[in-house]
Amino acid sequence: MKKIIFIVSIVTFLSVIAVETGFLNALFMFLLLGIIPGTEIVVPANVMLLMICTVICAILFYSTGREILHLMLSRHTSLQKPATKAHLPKQRFSEI
Repeated sequence: MKKIIFIVSIVTFLSVIAVETGFLNALFMFLLLGIIPGTEIVVPANVMLLMICTVICAILFYSTGREILHLMLSRHTSLQKPATKAHLPKQRFSEI
């Protein structure tokens, strides 16, 4: 319970700092308009579109690639396990 309260308080503190310093405003201006904070440089719209599409594709490929890799590794390890012999006791008195 203490860990949850600690995490919530840290996130709240960092979000208040981000709002007060104008970080969120600068981030939204960069993402929406391409204005680099603190400069007069404006990134063209086609470059911003290319950057955002690249980030989205990287996130999607990472998540699906991780699932596919996990599936392949689990299948590979299940096939690699050697069949264990059943160590049954010798039947000395099988016939009476």
